[in-house]
Amino acid sequence: MQPQVFHTVLAPCYYATDAEGYVFSVAYPGYLSVTGNLCVGTPMGADGNPFTDALIIWPRENGGYDYGLLLYDGQTGYQIMADRRGHALDSALEHVVQAHAPSVEVLLQKANAWWALS
Repeated sequence: MQPQVFHTVLAPCYYATDAEGYVFSVAYPGYLSVTGNLCVGTPMGADGNPFTDALIIWPRENGGYDYGLLLYDGQTGYQIMADRRGHALDSALEHVVQAHAPSVEVLLQKANAWWALS
């Protein structure tokens, strides 16, 4: 699939969609920054709600990655830092991650397959 490109003023971002509708994006570091990210988002539902679960991955300068999850329960959204297996770093939020376990598992699988992170 040919990636699509969109630009901010100083940094390009690329995104592609797979056959199932998952969105993969790469954001380069912005001006005077060394932090970019990779992101996998679940397809938008039939209801047209744009707030869907997503996995954000920040490459570390010296290797490895940091992970974050955007998880939605109706109108409530959670931003959760996670380990590479998708478990919340803050144990008080693990119940939210467990409620979204099937989605988190697919997002991690898709990210690992798309970018060969493992």
